[in-house]
Amino acid sequence: MAEISSAVDALCNFLSLTCVVTCLMLKLPQMLAILKSKSTQSLSLVSVLVEECAYSVILSYNFTKGYPLPTYFEYTFLVFQDLILISLMLHYNRKLSIQTLFYFIIYFVFFLCLVNGVLPELILNTAMRGVTGLTMFSKGTQINTLYQRKEPGQISQTSWTIAAYGALVRMLTSSLQTRDAVVFINNTVSASMNITMVGMLIYYKQKPKAKLN
Repeated sequence: MAEISSAVDALCNFLSLTCVVTCLMLKLPQMLAILKSKSTQSLSLVSVLVEECAYSVILSYNFTKGYPLPTYFEYTFLVFQDLILISLMLHYNRKLSIQTLFYFIIYFVFFLCLVNGVLPELILNTAMRGVTGLTMFSKGTQINTLYQRKEPGQISQTSWTIAAYGALVRMLTSSLQTRDAVVFINNTVSASMNITMVGMLIYYKQKPKAKLN
């Protein structure tokens, strides 16, 4: 049994490493697509804003719970990548202003309070239970935007594919290592919606080609 447990841990640690490495560049294809086109066509700003809130809570929750770093380390990159992505989207939508800077400051203060345990643990636990709802809203908003437009625009299929892989890996690690039901449920929902998004992107990218033929 000990050998099996060690093998499972080794597998989970290896998959966690691949997840962290791929997530280092998760949002990069999306950023490059925006910079190249100078457009945010078919991208939902609301979706990314809500996703940033969810990532921040997940990172804070795992850190304060003392879970093994490899089981959530990618969120340290994702939080900052989303901030850059939000800034780009605000810039190209001509919404970057002093007021938005003020909102960024409020976010940073709240985030630091969560990570450093300044706020009561009850608040963080409650926020984590609400993360699945945030995940559904965030990804559901982007899925709905794509469905309405029926055009991938500047949405990066690579970014969503990496996200789907990461969520699948976290389903495994959260069930075998941390055994946290709240985290597992969120990862399951996230994986399902990421895969749905990838499928829609493939479909809508092939659709114009079919019309031409």
